[in-house]
Amino acid sequence: MTDQSPVLPNAMILGAPKSGTTWLYDNLRGHPQIATPREEIHYFNYHLDRGLDWYQQFFAEVYQGEPIILDAGSSYLYIYDHLAAYFEYQRDIPGMIKDVLGNPKMILIFRDPVDRLLSNYTNLMQGVVQYGGVYRGDARHYSVQEAKPWAFKFKATWIGDYEKQVLNFLVPDTLEKTLLTHPALIERGFYDVHLRRYLDVFPPENFLYLEMQMLRQSPIDVMHRICEFLGIEHWYDEDLVHARSNTAETRALPRSWYWQSWFAKQARKGRLPWLMRRLMTANERLGQKPQLSDDLANVLARWYEPHNRELAQITGLDLSHWRSPR
Repeated sequence: MTDQSPVLPNAMILGAPKSGTTWLYDNLRGHPQIATPREEIHYFNYHLDRGLDWYQQFFAEVYQGEPIILDAGSSYLYIYDHLAAYFEYQRDIPGMIKDVLGNPKMILIFRDPVDRLLSNYTNLMQGVVQYGGVYRGDARHYSVQEAKPWAFKFKATWIGDYEKQVLNFLVPDTLEKTLLTHPALIERGFYDVHLRRYLDVFPPENFLYLEMQMLRQSPIDVMHRICEFLGIEHWYDEDLVHARSNTAETRALPRSWYWQSWFAKQARKGRLPWLMRRLMTANERLGQKPQLSDDLANVLARWYEPHNRELAQITGLDLSHWRSPR
């Protein structure tokens, strides 16, 4: 790479979200032969209007001659998404990646789509508390107009895209209602459909396929496979490789400097008894994964079965432990 050429990725993590991408990203960031920003940029699906100079600056800031420059976008896999009405998902993301980056190596990690759906739903429900949504009866309603002003103090770099996506969201009271009104939660698990759009543009040797159980059962082997795929030295961090990332599924309220300061102020004002009742209720309702009925689990497994079968054929992954219909 010359001094005049832009600093752009030659490797990517495409997703799928809620499948272990954060663990993957955290571990690869530490590799001495990989340069990667500290945050997901989402250029190809959210920020194209900011231009290529804006995109490449994230990599120029961290690049020090490493052979691999990595862009990790947990939702790059998806070509469209009905969840995000705020956006226009008619873009040819694989084609744009080809035009901008040429021929990058791409890593994908998959998870049982039923488990991924439940995790995604739980994460969305927690957003009501975290991003200052307001309650309306038995529905939880996100509204940019009605959200508390402090909602926009979190993750300032995301204002105008992810947070507006979340805050403009109507999340019904139950999982079943949510699936009826937001079918993209289901469609996100049709991995084969999204993957084939990439295979129409890039050759099969550009892809490394992983499955979430691999991370849990043999994380060191996963790191070795990735290093081999990227053509770099085998490396892993003992602490990182055994860490569990993205534990937000087990709690509803964020632990942050903002909340600590805010709680202290409310305590001085004598408002904590009322406040704690509200927060405990919110935590109980939003901080737990929903119970999946046998009937709904069977319906979802039946919908996913042909897609899982096709994905196994494309990737060569053993997905026999994923849910199957009765």
